[in-house]
Amino acid sequence: MNFNETRDLFLEEAQELLAKIENALLQLEKRPDDRELVNEVFRALHTIKGSGGMFGFTHVSEFTHLVENLFDEVRKGKLKISPAIIDVGLRSADCIAGLLDNPEGSAEQQRIIMDIERIGKAEAGRSPDSGQAASDSDTGANE
Repeated sequence: MNFNETRDLFLEEAQELLAKIENALLQLEKRPDDRELVNEVFRALHTIKGSGGMFGFTHVSEFTHLVENLFDEVRKGKLKISPAIIDVGLRSADCIAGLLDNPEGSAEQQRIIMDIERIGKAEAGRSPDSGQAASDSDTGANE
């Protein structure tokens, strides 16, 4: 099997993993405490990130790494699944699919990155070390 055939296999697997991510996220809307679903999303993102980097999809790998980190924080119990995280996850899956076709990225990719940062900052605002609490509107808790 040559590099192009292997690369094509990656693209096919990535589409399957993105479908798996979307399905797991939709289930997480109904069962936000289901750790196995969170692990499924994390593992799929991890695979896309690693394989993407191996096959030269640097933009896919770098962007997916940011999303993977968000779900790692959920896995570690530092963040809870929220409507904002589900939304970012679903939008990220669409964005990753787009990056597989067009590595230039998009304005939506930049919005997602800002949303991931906002979720992290909102959570940091809730930590005992900080004197200020984040509002529900910052985290999407009222969505």
